[in-house]
Amino acid sequence: SDALAAAQDAQNDADKATAAPTAHLLAPTWCALEVQPDADPAPAPLSLAIGAAADLPAAAKAAALRIDWNDADDANGVVARCLPLGIGRVVLVPPTPAGVEGEALIGATRAFLLRAFALLRAFATSPFAERALQWRLHTRGAWAVTPDESPDPLHAALSGLLAVAARENAGWRVATLDAAADADWPDAPAPAGQGGEVQALAHRENAWLRRELLPFEQGRPAEHAYRQNGVYVVVGGAGGIGEQWSRALIAGYGARLVWIGRRPADAGIAAKIAAMPAGPAPVYLQADVADRDAL
Repeated sequence: SDALAAAQDAQNDADKATAAPTAHLLAPTWCALEVQPDADPAPAPLSLAIGAAADLPAAAKAAALRIDWNDADDANGVVARCLPLGIGRVVLVPPTPAGVEGEALIGATRAFLLRAFALLRAFATSPFAERALQWRLHTRGAWAVTPDESPDPLHAALSGLLAVAARENAGWRVATLDAAADADWPDAPAPAGQGGEVQALAHRENAWLRRELLPFEQGRPAEHAYRQNGVYVVVGGAGGIGEQWSRALIAGYGARLVWIGRRPADAGIAAKIAAMPAGPAPVYLQADVADRDAL
């Protein structure tokens, strides 16, 4: 009987090993992060702080070099001032445009990102490209951590820009530390990322949070997300993902689709339209969605 039981256990293990993989849904979830105090902290590197004096966190006010964003237009000049000081950390505190919305907010965000991009490029094309350089970005409301929050587009976009810079410069470490839009900068210490790593931490209700992918159980929707015979405008519908999504909507819902893309209609797009399932053929319109008049 023992031999039979052992054989059965071995068979069960073999069945599990050869079983088809099970699909799991994962959802990004903000989880509390326990910050352990460093028993032997390394000396903080000399810092450059860029931002309005009133906006800087307490730690950044002790920076070796502080400049306002209005003085950062000469990006190469900023780098030249940092080199002889041996700056090892750059602290960025973006402004929060008050009372600006709509097209004005889009314009302000674009202009600020171009200024930030010029600064990053100046550092990346200088001797700092070969150095271990820390970047600390202090944002307010960059992410909707709680259901009642709306992300600040300028702060969220700058966080993404810095994340790309970190991945393109292996010696740089980037940490985005986000406070609630109406909160003061937290005094609680936050860990910095390792070389080549991007840290994205949010501080809410006296705790640091980090996004993690956790299993997600999706309940059955109360009703279908799409209407039968509905009309849908699809930006990028002629692309790879848009094409497959369009197939599903036409086959499952008889949807009438309008594809919008930047390139002129050509034989490739015509072939994709002809290959759609039986039903209304998509209509292709050429327009750049960033161009209001063309759209």
